[in-house]
Amino acid sequence: MSTHLAGRNLILERLRDLHESLDSRPPESKLATAPKALKTTLMPHQLHALAWLRWRETQRPCGGILADDMGLGKTITMISLVLGDKEGDIEEDDDDEEPGKGKSKVVRGGTLVVCPASLMQQWGGEVRRHCAPHALTVVQHHGAGRATMPHRLAAADLVLTTYNILQRDHDKNGVVMRVQWRRVVLDEAHAVRNHKSATCGAVRALPARRRSPARPCTTATWTCSRSSCSCGSRPSTACRYATPPRSPPHRATVTQCDVLASPQSSATFEAGRNKNKKT
Repeated sequence: MSTHLAGRNLILERLRDLHESLDSRPPESKLATAPKALKTTLMPHQLHALAWLRWRETQRPCGGILADDMGLGKTITMISLVLGDKEGDIEEDDDDEEPGKGKSKVVRGGTLVVCPASLMQQWGGEVRRHCAPHALTVVQHHGAGRATMPHRLAAADLVLTTYNILQRDHDKNGVVMRVQWRRVVLDEAHAVRNHKSATCGAVRALPARRRSPARPCTTATWTCSRSSCSCGSRPSTACRYATPPRSPPHRATVTQCDVLASPQSSATFEAGRNKNKKT
């Protein structure tokens, strides 16, 4: 009973924090300034998403969910967020927790992207296509020749790895688990939809302040003590009822953390649908 009450109180506390943070939420007319190293011109919905993500990363819990339809540029929006780190758009994480017992050898790193192996080349290609040369250093942590020392990964701005490698490193306290990541991005994040799975446990154990899950039609940024819910416990009805305004019916449960979802998700959906009608 005490465990149940503690979990319930934690959920209520997180929901209270989220509700109070709405007062400072940027309006839908708010457009961020694109990073100078970005060669591609971002569309208005991407600039608003960038402003919203930057705002969410200053909130408690730190992070949010950007829910856009396929083809509307979620990956480049996340790359822009990472570029902003280098240009000083995001303050240093001075309030991060101090390394605890057994974490004394953890080193600070950049952004970790966890995705299926088939998408690793795509992420690297998007960086080369949309960013100025040498704007971001990208390392693929995959294959037999992958790094074994944390500082090799910590030196990169963007580290790409797979769910399988992450799970192996978690089981063996590998190099990925010995870096304090600035941000974690999960691509095809339905891989962690089962909170009891080993993959979800590995994601949950990652040392990181900001976590960004991406499910089909979703790119997201969230930070929480559990990988599948901002409330630090098993996803519950309380965590799912606050869906984005004007969301189409089939988008009502786009993620188990809809309470963190950006309101522009429905607007970008309509833009994409109108575009398809014209073609």
